[in-house]
Amino acid sequence: MEAAISTDRPRDTDNTVEKVRELRDEQSSLVETDSPVSLYNEVLAVQIDAKFSQAERLEEKLETLMERQEARLMQIEAHQPGFLSLPKTRSNWNQQILQQQAYMQTLIGRMEVVREIREEMTPHGPRIEELAARKIRFHKPEMAAEFDAMMTATRRHLEQERARVQKKEQEKKRGVSLVVSKSVERS
Repeated sequence: MEAAISTDRPRDTDNTVEKVRELRDEQSSLVETDSPVSLYNEVLAVQIDAKFSQAERLEEKLETLMERQEARLMQIEAHQPGFLSLPKTRSNWNQQILQQQAYMQTLIGRMEVVREIREEMTPHGPRIEELAARKIRFHKPEMAAEFDAMMTATRRHLEQERARVQKKEQEKKRGVSLVVSKSVERS
């Protein structure tokens, strides 16, 4: 009979340990309910990472296009029409050179814009963060509304707290001035 009891005890202990773990996980999940602010910040961080990787991909793609365009331009320049070629042939060749140079300038301009967006700062933070916030507001307006409501409530609370502190300071100053004025009157 003792053998049966001793074999049941490890199972009972295992069951108890498992129940404790389940309860702990359940409690921690209840405690860790995300506030709108933390949820918004998590989604914003993901969007910022996505925007940075998008900017990097665009830069890589533009660099590749610029290399190809440079090779194409060099190839066209290498096939310059000869001295005895017709004026129309020379005109077409010049036209091709100008078109390829214009396209190269377009690519350079686009590259500059992508780099500026990635590195530029705005009054509210980096431009990438601003773009990520816009994307969240477009795709998840309810989350953005909750975040805005929470931030508004926080601002109101801070304003009320400041007003309360200012009021106490003013009351202290009045109290000090009353005490000083009474002591002056007595003398």
